[in-house]
Amino acid sequence: LLQIPHFTSEHVRTWQKRNKKYATFPTFLSMPSQERSTALSTEELGLTGNQRADIEEFVACAPQMQIQASRVFVQGEEEICIGDVATLELRLLRANLPEGEAIGSAHTPHFPSAQVREAWWVTFRLPGRGKSGVSVCSRIADGSREFVAHIRFRVPLAGKCRLRLTLSCEAYAGLEIEEVV
Repeated sequence: LLQIPHFTSEHVRTWQKRNKKYATFPTFLSMPSQERSTALSTEELGLTGNQRADIEEFVACAPQMQIQASRVFVQGEEEICIGDVATLELRLLRANLPEGEAIGSAHTPHFPSAQVREAWWVTFRLPGRGKSGVSVCSRIADGSREFVAHIRFRVPLAGKCRLRLTLSCEAYAGLEIEEVV
């Protein structure tokens, strides 16, 4: 919550005490705007009208990434075999951006540089023999509203397998999405 403009440690303590349902950064961003506006207007927080407007603008610009679709395939092959180089394809959408727009820099007043681009990390662990396995990690820095990310990896085992992938925002702590593929 300290990533929110004008929020100090004291604001965070007060907010979390009064708004347990919305006590984390992702839940704060998902809070209905009217409810958030009312909660931000309390005397306990002591925020000015301009500060509340800054917070609402921040919420409107904060990333709301969604995984629209995912699939694993081997280019030019019908089946996937051990040792093949497979591709995980993710179709991603920034739900907060209007059609045809792209993101700008992240809101990072405590960073030494004003130009902090929003990027996301995709991580997942491939199964291996016994307890071993291989972790895969890839950085995505596409600023478009809708885009497709491709992550290539070598297939370690035969048969179908499920993997849990995590999509984590580099610029904002706590913004993560998990999905089973």
